[in-house]
Amino acid sequence: MLVATPFDDVDEVVKSANDTRYGLAANIWTRELSRAHLTARRLQAGMVWINAHGMKDTSAPFCGMKESGWGREVGEDGVLHYMETKTVMALLGD
Repeated sequence: MLVATPFDDVDEVVKSANDTRYGLAANIWTRELSRAHLTARRLQAGMVWINAHGMKDTSAPFCGMKESGWGREVGEDGVLHYMETKTVMALLGD
């Protein structure tokens, strides 16, 4: 299902989009790329596509927010979930 609603006020759109328990993904369709990036930053969604939908990149994590997210999969963030960081230091020479 797709809901597409024209709007005049970005603040109103962000508030409406964020007013849900879920936050898997969002799409922004516009000719104003800089405005889209500013809006994407404010959206509570794990993935935001601008002028596209469902693009995949194995280096980018698949994730959600709120009740749509239990961590990250794929990409560096997904791998780090299974790792334990350890720091080892050694003095070499005199």
